[in-house]
Amino acid sequence: MTCKLIHFAFVVAVLLLRAGASAAEVAPAAVFLHEGEVCTLDERAPMRCLTDDGAAKSAPKWAPDGHRIAYVQLSGVHGMFARVVVLDEQGSVQQRMPIGAIGPGHEIYSLMTAVAGARWLGPRRLVVEGHLNPSDTEYVMFDAETGATVAELGDQGLGAGFSPDGLHWAAVSGVPHFSSPAATTPTLEIDAREVLVLGGGEESFATPPQWSRDAGRVALLIRHGADGAVTKLALARAAVGDAQVFALPFHEQRVELHWCGDDPCVMRQVPDHAPRIALPGIRPLRAQWWRLHDGAWASMPAPVRAAATNAALAARRAALARRLGAGGVDLREVP
Repeated sequence: MTCKLIHFAFVVAVLLLRAGASAAEVAPAAVFLHEGEVCTLDERAPMRCLTDDGAAKSAPKWAPDGHRIAYVQLSGVHGMFARVVVLDEQGSVQQRMPIGAIGPGHEIYSLMTAVAGARWLGPRRLVVEGHLNPSDTEYVMFDAETGATVAELGDQGLGAGFSPDGLHWAAVSGVPHFSSPAATTPTLEIDAREVLVLGGGEESFATPPQWSRDAGRVALLIRHGADGAVTKLALARAAVGDAQVFALPFHEQRVELHWCGDDPCVMRQVPDHAPRIALPGIRPLRAQWWRLHDGAWASMPAPVRAAATNAALAARRAALARRLGAGGVDLREVP
């Protein structure tokens, strides 16, 4: 074989390998529990189970890179949590991270009584969420690369909020279980620092903390009393540890909080006096949007939702989900 033919064969082989790697990266795949074991299913391959230990498990989740899987392994003592396990695609264990304190005899303790879920925060942070009682929630955050516990926090509000990069968190304290509203002091904490305290019985937080895309700010809605109308928006900065409160341009019982680009925005439903289709006995409503920019509210059109960048890939993922036809399935996110 001449040098030119050898070079041509080498180039073709490299291109084929690259094409194969690309196809493997974008192939839709699901992870789920089957008969108590962590299993995966690729659209082009049969089901494959990565564990075979008989231990109780919960909440398998793909990592953002699509090449690792994390799940919660339960202990045999009172059904309480034991550890978070991270696997690679072949089922090899990369990390076993204990949840809660470890006693002198290496016993693992946890105050959680029921798993609510596990999720990835960016490429290396993991958080496990569990209930302490009907109103209090515990979160344990891990570094999936080192196996270290980054933080343990409790939330007495509507759920903690974590920044997209997993470096910051916000939670509500000061609302003890079964306490009267007057005996509470709803407190917003960012990275374990108090940044805003509400008057107990007078105001309460109405939404979980929601982080901006740049992980620099967090927003919450505030309502009058324990279940009154939503009247204000709180905006806090993670780096500075302070918060500002802005009165809403309206008072409404049900208000949705979003981020519209770099600004917080809110949506409420108002009567639609010119509906496209009038249905008997049904009051037509339309969405009304407001945006907070430079400290001032302005009405805005409904934000345009981003369309699926790859309709064919989205259809393949949907077909895979239908093929499984069961709950508790996590589909790998692909570009």
